[in-house]
Amino acid sequence: EAMGDLRTAEKEYLDLLKEFPKYVDCILRLACICKKKGDINGAETWARKAAETSSNSADALALLAGIYLERRDLSSAKKCLEELQSALPTGASNVETYGRVALGNIHLYSIPGELHHSGNYEKAAVHLTNAMGLFKRALERDPGNLFAANGIGCVLAEAGRLTDAKEVFLRAQEASAATDGFITISDASVNLANVQLGLKQSKAAEATFKQAMKKHPSLQLDPRLLLYLARAQYESNHGEEAIKTVAKALHLAPADHRLRFNAAYLLQQGGAKVLHQTEFAGGEEGKVEAYRGAVLAFENSHRIFMGLQKIGQSSTGIATKKLDHHVGFAAEMHKSALIKLSAAEKEAAAASLKRNEQALRRKAAAKTKELEKQRRDAESKAEELRRQEIAKKTEEHLKHLKDAWKRGTALEKAVAEGDISGIQKPSAQPQDDTLDAYFANISEDDDEYVPGQEKMDAAPPEPGLDDDDDEMDPLKAAGLLSSSDEDEEERGGDLQQNESGKRPRVEDQVDTANHADHEQEAGNPPSSSSPTKKSRKLIDSDS
Repeated sequence: EAMGDLRTAEKEYLDLLKEFPKYVDCILRLACICKKKGDINGAETWARKAAETSSNSADALALLAGIYLERRDLSSAKKCLEELQSALPTGASNVETYGRVALGNIHLYSIPGELHHSGNYEKAAVHLTNAMGLFKRALERDPGNLFAANGIGCVLAEAGRLTDAKEVFLRAQEASAATDGFITISDASVNLANVQLGLKQSKAAEATFKQAMKKHPSLQLDPRLLLYLARAQYESNHGEEAIKTVAKALHLAPADHRLRFNAAYLLQQGGAKVLHQTEFAGGEEGKVEAYRGAVLAFENSHRIFMGLQKIGQSSTGIATKKLDHHVGFAAEMHKSALIKLSAAEKEAAAASLKRNEQALRRKAAAKTKELEKQRRDAESKAEELRRQEIAKKTEEHLKHLKDAWKRGTALEKAVAEGDISGIQKPSAQPQDDTLDAYFANISEDDDEYVPGQEKMDAAPPEPGLDDDDDEMDPLKAAGLLSSSDEDEEERGGDLQQNESGKRPRVEDQVDTANHADHEQEAGNPPSSSSPTKKSRKLIDSDS
């Protein structure tokens, strides 16, 4: 039984009872097992059997009184406690303390609920005074009795002294925790949470209820405690959680009319809160969903109130006037919710249409932007291709210039060395047969000079022209004579012969040209024997 295996324990107790039918402790354990399983009727049966088996069993009477108290059968509980007080042996202080605490609880349960009614306030004051006296006498006999301390806290709470009651419940909790679980009093935690609710500390109350349920799992199946938790959640603005908690409580006790009334009340208050709300999560769509939930909440609350109204006050214990008020209020709020829902749906449709139009405009703008980007990219690509083409042509042009510079450098080197035979002609220039023939004639003229040979080989010159004209004709035919050379020719610039009377060869002309250049660079005027520009032109054209 201590390990929680109630089925095996019950079987062993029954087997033991077969051997010892008058074993009172065994009967009492069976009554406690039925009570733990929630079988109150079975627990009452075994407790009665224990009381009948041993007329002087104080434990049996105390257990039976506790069962009556849970069933709110106060008259039967009081009768058992009176029998318990008369049956107590001398010195049985523990049982006496239990009896006084139980009698104090009976006085608490006997307090009228409607204090504003005539005479109820006086009755409540009498019961509270008697309960406080019983709890104090129990503490005098047993100063560590946590149940008596819890009872005093309840009396203070009922009297409206909530701050003092909270202090008592906190001390009872601390004392229970100091026993390392040997003494557990779940009522102290529950009462503390209820006092916190009375002090408008709803969030603290919600946390205390949940902590008590976690520490005492059996409380999670208590519909009454679930209702208290739902109230704390509702006052903490956790309406949806409160409705779920009440639904769980109704699942555990579907015939509890007060639970049904409270569930309908939470639905009604939740719907009314939505109608007074000005801001909604999710914009217009969220507003529509919230109003739809409010309409459904008013429909369900109206249906529950109507059902309780038909059952009647005699069965539900709820005043008919109160039910009539809630039925009318739920119907009126349902109409208001429908009107607001219709308006919200129209606003949501208009907002949706506006969003669609804006989306289309944004899409068109994005498309235009994309086309503009593509156009700019195309232009940029074309510009890049044009730049690459220009760069390519520039590179080719520079290459040609570089090649020309290399040829010029090679030519100057060859001229300086006096050998231009290794100089290649530009590949782009066409072959000139006239120039080749001229160079061939020069080669033939390199033979030994004979005086008067020109007159024998060539026709007599025309008047006013010398031999230079004959030598320039092939250059003019080849297009190698520049206008400056022609001017020099007109000014009478004749080619000079050497001292031997022979025509100088090309190599001699090149050496003479180099000598003239060196003299000019040194600041000396060119000698009369330096070649004219047409001789250099001849060499350049060959390169």
